[in-house]
Amino acid sequence: MSVNLAKVGILAMAALLFTTGNASAGCGARNISSQSAQAYLSGGGRYAETEDADTVLNNPAGAAYMDDGQHFHLSAMISPSVVELTDVDTGKVYEQKALGLIPDFAATYKKNNWAGFFTLSFPGGNGGGSFDRFPGFDYAAEQASAALGQTITAENQEFDFAGGKGALSMGGAWAINDMFSLGYAIRAVYAMNFREGETTLIIQNIGQELASVKMDQTWGGWGVGHSLCMLFKHDKFKLGLRYDPRVSIKIKADVKQGDNSGTVNGAEMHDDLPAAFFSGWSYQLTPALKIGGGFLYFWQKGINGSDEPLTDKWDNGYEIQGFVEYQLTPEWELIGGILYNEIGVPDEGYSLATTSFYDNWTINMGTQWRPIPRWSFILGLGYTHHTGDPKTNGEPMGVYERSVGQEVIQYFVGLEYKM
Repeated sequence: MSVNLAKVGILAMAALLFTTGNASAGCGARNISSQSAQAYLSGGGRYAETEDADTVLNNPAGAAYMDDGQHFHLSAMISPSVVELTDVDTGKVYEQKALGLIPDFAATYKKNNWAGFFTLSFPGGNGGGSFDRFPGFDYAAEQASAALGQTITAENQEFDFAGGKGALSMGGAWAINDMFSLGYAIRAVYAMNFREGETTLIIQNIGQELASVKMDQTWGGWGVGHSLCMLFKHDKFKLGLRYDPRVSIKIKADVKQGDNSGTVNGAEMHDDLPAAFFSGWSYQLTPALKIGGGFLYFWQKGINGSDEPLTDKWDNGYEIQGFVEYQLTPEWELIGGILYNEIGVPDEGYSLATTSFYDNWTINMGTQWRPIPRWSFILGLGYTHHTGDPKTNGEPMGVYERSVGQEVIQYFVGLEYKM
């Protein structure tokens, strides 16, 4: 009995494996729209912000109207999730557990009508997780069974994944006058995907080990992007606009010793960050009450071309946002936001690489507390309701019904300091 025959299935699925699983994402299938704790709480609608230290994470042009001095922001979003995949042919259920962990940092210096800044953010999300059983391993066992004429099962399965896109940005903002400002940032974006999995193929009727399958590989690569921003304000009204052109990123495989998945060390493919348009507005209704919202659009259709032809079946994504801020006391500010994400991925456009992306509604609530001069603290919660249970195309590994395994709750924490 040939072990090489048993490996036919493993080699056939190697190109699919490394993309499986994904980081936490927001709107669209390749972008996260909010990049600060306050932005999460306000449903993402912070593109007309001109006051807090998270301003440059959303619309750098707003920094030209911040108070003079040095401003620092640090925050994070934490989002555990469970997705269940049910094979529509066999009824077998696979569980994917993931944790999205997205930190954000900003440092800004403002003087007169100009500002300079540096940020660390994750425009492509960041996170990781694991499968209790991995569909690709069971598919490999089925292929081996067909090749050898005996029932082969994949036992002792482990499959972990992590990934995302982080960005280091620096730039400046300039207030042309009391009504208009411009902002610009150059971004170095790093894309990373890590996959580690292992299983043992067993001949079922005699319990004999046929082969051990192992995957241990990291894909990574850099790209350079830009952010072009403007802000208009008049009396109690503000409008902010931002455009980020597409970032071309070519990732390269680093295959560790012992990996026998068939992936070639040094192989390359594109994992681009789509172009995005961000807009937001706000209006100060009373000294204590502010309302606002935003609209975002992502050009993700066919983003990676022949390297990922499945994206040809995608549509572009968009997001609609709304928020309310209320100054309860000079120290306490309450923030609430709602957003709708149209992910832009139809049933035929899903794969095992897009299991956590759904059209959804999200409601967020929290507070910004300023107990002492110069310091502020942000704390809040979010709830996401996913609409429908779309199919997931795992060809050639089958088609899966996808559902949320638990209520999706996000946690937001942050702090700011002004010198």
